[in-house]
Amino acid sequence: AMMNRPPETPETTFGGNVKEFFKGVVPGAIGLAETAGTGIAALLPDETEKSAREKIKEIAGVAKKPFEASAGYEDSIGRNLGQGLGSTLPFFALGPFGPAARVAAGGLGVAAGAGEAREAAEAKGATGEERRLATQLGAPTGLFDLLAPQIKPFKSLLVTASARGGVEGLTEAAQKVAQNLIAKGVYDPQQEILVGSGEEGAYGAGVGALTSLIVDMTIGRKARRAQLGLDKEQAPPPAGEEKK
Repeated sequence: AMMNRPPETPETTFGGNVKEFFKGVVPGAIGLAETAGTGIAALLPDETEKSAREKIKEIAGVAKKPFEASAGYEDSIGRNLGQGLGSTLPFFALGPFGPAARVAAGGLGVAAGAGEAREAAEAKGATGEERRLATQLGAPTGLFDLLAPQIKPFKSLLVTASARGGVEGLTEAAQKVAQNLIAKGVYDPQQEILVGSGEEGAYGAGVGALTSLIVDMTIGRKARRAQLGLDKEQAPPPAGEEKK
């Protein structure tokens, strides 16, 4: 009788959520690459697309394996924030490296938007033509992620973090609404427009603020200022000094 008892769900703790946050960053980045790969593969003929996506999924699965969530933390706040950060960091990290890097980030965003739309259409059993149209419409939604790093500078690091969080939350919610609109207009007339956008926006806001703090603490003031597009002439006085 003892052997037939269902396994108990482990209790989650704050420390466990912190651990899952860090573990989730790498799978989040891999997931972004996997979704972008799905969008790029959609350009291939059907059979080639299928084999390419199978290979992409296999490689991504192997790469994610060491970072699997512990029992009970699969959908925890820490895990979701970590994965959200991982899927957002590439767009922030490319910011300081000039126009070519921003073009690459744009391509990544477009591919990921297309991939997300294609996966959503497939999950709802859309026809081939519906999948194609949804994929094409979904591509521009990936450009929302490029909005988050493009925010006017603020003197206070915490204000900057809050502002970036707000922008990221807005872009995540906008992406969700846009994908819902595509679904409703192309293959699922019953799709609710706002469903999921609140949760996406909340996680996006948290991810944006965390990203800002991490960027500020790791790549230094000079790189951060370049990323924000702040001119040297507008440089604030060093910490501890006041304008006279």
